[in-house]
Amino acid sequence: LTTSPLPDGRLELRWLPPPGAGYHQIAAAAEPGVWRIIRYAYGSAPGTLAVPGGALRYRIRACRFPGDCSPWEEWR
Repeated sequence: LTTSPLPDGRLELRWLPPPGAGYHQIAAAAEPGVWRIIRYAYGSAPGTLAVPGGALRYRIRACRFPGDCSPWEEWR
């Protein structure tokens, strides 16, 4: 997982899908412990997502199918 600032103040999140992942869930939190899914990313190509910069935190997990997902990993 990597991040890059964009010229317009947003943040670009990048990830490499692990083998066997059918999709990824990406969540954001503006306050501790309150996460919401902001995107489902399908496919096996490396992914990117431009998100607002600032105080939000972001995390991702890979899923083979619903109910069979990896632990959450947070972008730092």
